Amino acid sequence: EDSIAVKAVHGHCDLEGLPVATQGYQVLTLVQALRVRADVLLVVENLESLRFLERNRWIDYEGKAVLAVFRGDRTFRADIVARFIESSGATVWAYFDFDPAGLGMSAKLPRLQRILLPPEAALVHAARKANQVHLYADQAGQWSRTLTADKRPMVRSPWELLMQLRIG
Repeated sequence: EDSIAVKAVHGHCDLEGLPVATQGYQVLTLVQALRVRADVLLVVENLESLRFLERNRWIDYEGKAVLAVFRGDRTFRADIVARFIESSGATVWAYFDFDPAGLGMSAKLPRLQRILLPPEAALVHAARKANQVHLYADQAGQWSRTLTADKRPMVRSPWELLMQLRIG
């Protein structure tokens, strides 16, 4: 019930002098996670994406110590992860699916500084290749009001692209 999946994806993140896992992920309690030293929390939507985050060579970590944290599910409770994110005080970056729900959940994160997406040409190519029309169709109604109301360029630009492509 008190488990948070994390990994150090860049720089040196440590828990009382011990390094945080950089491969796969490790599971910490809320209290332990709050004691990890890191500049940035990178909230990741999918556990599989967290496990293999290092494959995304396009990500610029800006020289910061970045601790990736899985946003939670039925096993790793999302409410515990939300408490961790809220209590940590660290800058937050988001790595979510390119669909209305992913963008909407990213936009709601506290202290959000960046939403990580590949370069636009690569993103468009991947979206068209995946052709997940249902992701847009099923989610746009629920998230449209939230995303349209958000005026931050980091949310507005990908939302406009999603509306143009109509696929996730």
